[in-house]
Amino acid sequence: MFWFLAASAVIYLIGTFGVTAFGNVPLNNELEALHLKELSITELKSFRNYYESLWN
Repeated sequence: MFWFLAASAVIYLIGTFGVTAFGNVPLNNELEALHLKELSITELKSFRNYYESLWN
């Protein structure tokens, strides 16, 4: 029973940190690098659709 609990804890930790490190952080970096005041409404809408599809 201990090994099942230990394995599930390791899988959980790898899964949560993996999603954060390889999914959310790169998206946040893209968003931070974006210069919102320099983009047109069309470009903003396009980026929002791209960003939200990956985030959600």
